[in-house]
Amino acid sequence: MLCGQRVSAQEKSGQVDSLVSLLSAKSLRQVEENGIQYRKVIGPARFFHNNTYLICDTAYWFLNTEIIDAIGNVKILQNETVLTGDSLRYIVNSDLAQFRGHLVQLEDKDHNVLRTRHLDYNTKDSVAVFNYGGALKDAEGQVIESTTGSYDSKVKTFTFSENVNMFTDSIFVKTSRLQYHTDTNMAIFGYGTDAWKDENMLSANAGWYDRANEIFLFNRQVHAMGDAREAWSDSLYFYRNTMDIDLRGNVQLSDSLRNVTALAGRVEYTDSLSQVVMTRLPAIVSVVDTTGQPRDTVYMSSLKMVYHTKPKCTIPPSDTLAAATRLKDVNADAITAYRQKAAEDARKAAEEAIQNDPEQMARRMMEQASQPSQPATPPEEKPSTPAKTADRSKEAETPPSPEPDPALAASPDSAMMSVPDSLRGAMASMPDSLGMVNRNEPLMAGADSLSAPTDSLIVEPGDSTKVGFLSAIGKVKLYREDIQIACDSLEYTDLDSLIRMYKDPIVWNEGNRQYRSDSLFAVIRNQSFEKASLMSNAFVIIEEAPSCYDQIRASEMLAYFDKNNNLERFDALGEVNAVFYLKEDSTYATVNKSQAKMLYALFADGDIKEVSYFDTPKSDAYPLAQMTSDDRVLKGFNWEPDSRPKGPEDITSYVIRPSQKEQYRRRPRATYTQTDRFFPGYMAGVYKQIEEREKAERERKASAPEETPPEDVPVSPEDTSAAENPLLPPSDTSSVAAPVDSLAVPSVSDSLAVSADSLSSPAKVLTEKEMKKAEREAARKLRLDKQAARVAAKEARWAVKDSLDAVALQAKLDKKQAKLRRRTLRTLERQRAQDEVDAEKLAGYVERYAKKKQKQDERAAAKAAAKAAKDAEKGSAAPAAPTVNEDPEIARMKSMYDSLMNVRPDSLMAAPDSSLSVRMTAPEDTLSAPLQQRRFEEKQVRILKEEGELTEKGELKKEEFLKREED
Repeated sequence: MLCGQRVSAQEKSGQVDSLVSLLSAKSLRQVEENGIQYRKVIGPARFFHNNTYLICDTAYWFLNTEIIDAIGNVKILQNETVLTGDSLRYIVNSDLAQFRGHLVQLEDKDHNVLRTRHLDYNTKDSVAVFNYGGALKDAEGQVIESTTGSYDSKVKTFTFSENVNMFTDSIFVKTSRLQYHTDTNMAIFGYGTDAWKDENMLSANAGWYDRANEIFLFNRQVHAMGDAREAWSDSLYFYRNTMDIDLRGNVQLSDSLRNVTALAGRVEYTDSLSQVVMTRLPAIVSVVDTTGQPRDTVYMSSLKMVYHTKPKCTIPPSDTLAAATRLKDVNADAITAYRQKAAEDARKAAEEAIQNDPEQMARRMMEQASQPSQPATPPEEKPSTPAKTADRSKEAETPPSPEPDPALAASPDSAMMSVPDSLRGAMASMPDSLGMVNRNEPLMAGADSLSAPTDSLIVEPGDSTKVGFLSAIGKVKLYREDIQIACDSLEYTDLDSLIRMYKDPIVWNEGNRQYRSDSLFAVIRNQSFEKASLMSNAFVIIEEAPSCYDQIRASEMLAYFDKNNNLERFDALGEVNAVFYLKEDSTYATVNKSQAKMLYALFADGDIKEVSYFDTPKSDAYPLAQMTSDDRVLKGFNWEPDSRPKGPEDITSYVIRPSQKEQYRRRPRATYTQTDRFFPGYMAGVYKQIEEREKAERERKASAPEETPPEDVPVSPEDTSAAENPLLPPSDTSSVAAPVDSLAVPSVSDSLAVSADSLSSPAKVLTEKEMKKAEREAARKLRLDKQAARVAAKEARWAVKDSLDAVALQAKLDKKQAKLRRRTLRTLERQRAQDEVDAEKLAGYVERYAKKKQKQDERAAAKAAAKAAKDAEKGSAAPAAPTVNEDPEIARMKSMYDSLMNVRPDSLMAAPDSSLSVRMTAPEDTLSAPLQQRRFEEKQVRILKEEGELTEKGELKKEEFLKREED
């Protein structure tokens, strides 16, 4: 028999703000064992406390200690949080629910499922704690596990500590502590965080993951590495939606294959543009290791550096044609062309004279037969050699014609400069400016600046070869032991492989040479300067001694260097003015000032070996002692030794960190022990899915048609896609076309150069319409391939999930059906047993009622007989025997007993919205008012006392209790 149960959880302290209520059950019994009293609740039973429902099959309610032990299908419902388990001990005074069992599960409103074996839940604070291992899996498949952890339902936060491992969409994370805010989808990492994707690893001591916006932040000693790349920074942002990366604070990017290191305060990678931007005092440090030469290091810095790549098929034709023009201008040899033309004119003139004068022809033939042949000399050429040596007798000698330009006989890659791929993918390496690249591993070489065919720069349709573009902007400085450079801006492109310096570029060489012009183009080969073209207002200064400077000024100059970056030839073209200091007895005593249309000079061991002037030269010598300081220098003279970088400290203040790859590689990877225990088979499915995806990608690449690059462009190594490497700046992907180089200055053509037009080749040049069509077709094909790959990966992922869900759903349905059958069977058995007990109880009540009624009838009959006898004694006539009417009170009790006997156990089950107390079902007339109910209960107790079944304190006697327990 059940009645309303409402017990205060703070009875001892006098508080009544938290009550435990039994809302419903099938039966409740009072039990006393070994002096301990408790209530046995047979369910399904439902309790209510602290705005929390506790549901179970069976409960033992210990009133003295305020403990409820729940067994079988235990469940706690609080707001939208559901906890389930096999057994539970609920300590009422502490508001603590202690779940224990083979599997304990907590699920919040967002279907984040936490599983463990030991879980303590405070119903007042809504906080759950586990200490012996647990794993969380959300609705989208993200997994987090740890040895200990907690969940705060009020702030929707899971906290994991000790051996924390996380998996989210192909990224594996291991850390010491992690907080996961389910309302904002934010995961906050703690100290010692390591993350892996494929073979790439990133480490930090703090960070967070905003899953809603797909943004990672790692900070505090960030370190990232790949196969040959390594990066450091104070913080790193990774935007998964756009695959962009932002590194901030003391950034270092190193490429061990090419010995290149990039240093900056900030590095930004934009995947859609395949662009890297370095700011906050960026610098590039490259180790030059040339065979047969001592190892050297190159340092370069500027205010900003920008490097990006574009597929060759997306480059505008105007950029390609401009690069071809620059190559033609730089490769022109005006001196050699002039000499060849003059010699040809002289030969033609001599032939005409011979044809017109037969006698002279015979005389010349006799002279030629008797004398050795001499090289033809142009009529207007007046060569001379300044007296840089003491032998003045050689001034009138005709210098030999310059040897053929070594550049003209160079190998096919004479001016080709490879740009390393370390910015594309992870490292910000710059072009091969003074040896920044390993020539054994070219990645994206430009057109051959000296021996390339005339159509080498023409873009073939669909050519996806990556072409690199570099810009260094503001206060550019470069230091190498044998050469130093300063300018305002620097440009480079693979199209022509030329380093272009703008706005008063200055080059210092061999310690005492300074080259200056409005703009300067340089050709690099084998990590060294090969040729430099000084464009417009060129000025060269050579310091021979304090206050003694050799000077050459011209409209344009070409300087040729040997493999050690030493000047070996110099051509000055257009309005040439020169000043040379001449030695006498080891003392500079004479100054030679010259003017000419062109000047040709050869150098040996740092000194001028010979000088040749062309086209009406003028030359005068002056005693040095008679010249003023203004007479000793040419107009525009500006010697700037203070602007020259003196060492690496003038380039950058950043300190290069040594490699830490081995240290980080020894760190153990994430292993998902708790996930395998509580979600068996899930991580195995994840690994298999990743393996299948990688296999499909390899097969797709293997089946894709290979594109044959042009012969003049070396093939780049295989790029690593951004999706495969999210932890470092990804490699190049197809990018949108960048605008035309705004800093490029049209080349100043040599007015004396005679060369073939490189654009007059018969090779077909695509029209703009054909080019756009090819670009659209290539872009469309690339989009279709990417879309197909994404759809295939998505379908495979959903197929695996569907199969797993189908198996889980079928298992769940089978389990539910079996459970329902068992429950129905138990219900029928309990109902049959209860019917038998009720029948026995009803028989007992009827028997007792009959005996009681018999006694009442006998007493009534005795009273009637006594009254009749008394009346007879008085002599009155004997009245008729009175009719014995049933006592109304007894009749009412009979009705109540009958009603009580008709109550079924299911009528005692209260609805969830019913009163907190279980009330006894009774006839309407007896329950119409609380007073009538109380009077009925008091009378019932009084009757039981009269029958001896209750003690004076209102408790059941032990014999009666045992008897009823037996029943």
